[in-house]
Amino acid sequence: MEEIFVTHRPTGRFCNGKLATDFTAEYLGFTSYPPAYLSQDATGNALLTGANFASAASGLYDRTANLYRAITLTRQLNYYKEYQTKVANMVGKAKANNITSGAIHLLSAGSSDYIQNYYINPLLNRMYTPDQFSDILMRSYSTFIQVNHLAFTYRGYYAIFSNI
Repeated sequence: MEEIFVTHRPTGRFCNGKLATDFTAEYLGFTSYPPAYLSQDATGNALLTGANFASAASGLYDRTANLYRAITLTRQLNYYKEYQTKVANMVGKAKANNITSGAIHLLSAGSSDYIQNYYINPLLNRMYTPDQFSDILMRSYSTFIQVNHLAFTYRGYYAIFSNI
């Protein structure tokens, strides 16, 4: 579902309101929002201020996203890597590394794994207690972070991997 958000025109985002990541950015003093990476607005210089790789119904557990044909967290990361290449092609590798290494990387995920998967999937909730399923999610998250070496720093703003 497209939304009209702040600009009152479709943005590629999936809701009509702000998410926790948007409120976080506002609290930190940012006055604009990075474009959805797959939107028409995510081109040229607009990419230098960041991009949002979010997908509604995605989660830490890729199988949740697959249930709803959402973009998996793994795929979102691939888009992020593609984004890094585009930025490097625009400004050079050294400056691109400065941009991304000095950025805030936000990850908001997990609620869909419960609400849209665990609680409605009789197989999952018979096989695992909520705590056991939480352990599965934490292992997925830990592996994701360890394998991809994401740097969490505090300059710039990139609403990356923001999921509901």
